Amino acid sequence: TVDFTETCGAISNAIVAENGDVYFASNNLSAASKALGIDGAFEPCWIRVLAGENTVDDSFEISPNDLTGSSLTAGLIKGPGNTAYVQAYDESLAPINPSSTPREVQETAAWKFWKIPDLGSTTPATPLEGFPAGGGGLLTFSVDGRIYVSNLKQNFAGSTLVNITDENNIRQGLDVNFLPGSVFRVR
Repeated sequence: TVDFTETCGAISNAIVAENGDVYFASNNLSAASKALGIDGAFEPCWIRVLAGENTVDDSFEISPNDLTGSSLTAGLIKGPGNTAYVQAYDESLAPINPSSTPREVQETAAWKFWKIPDLGSTTPATPLEGFPAGGGGLLTFSVDGRIYVSNLKQNFAGSTLVNITDENNIRQGLDVNFLPGSVFRVR
């Protein structure tokens, strides 16, 4: 059981670092809501619970926006070692229209992946080269030590499965286009 803080909300991702610390991150929809000035929206944020503890580590003060330089940084994916990945919105690809809804910003294929070299550090993140921008949302899983992420297409019309285990050899794989209301299964 963890007693959460009121300074970070819209949590959608959680990962466990090599040392057992657990990091929680706010999501893309919340970042878009904050950028559009929606009342009650949270700044993009992370919280940490130290290994073996059940309370939020109040001494942990890293802003994901500071790591990427974007005002819309969201999510958290565990990478190899103590690395991690986040998504940051690139307004040079699609400027945010103030009349947009948070969902429209989230569905825009302008979210780029960034690599965080060390979860517990304030070292700036770097853009993940060779990884195309996608819609805002992180679907990830690990199989036999390999890390896969689903890179969502514009308006969530489909997704491409990408192996990000080795950032020097990122490989795109299964490409799926969705029909409205469709469901698919991977075997």
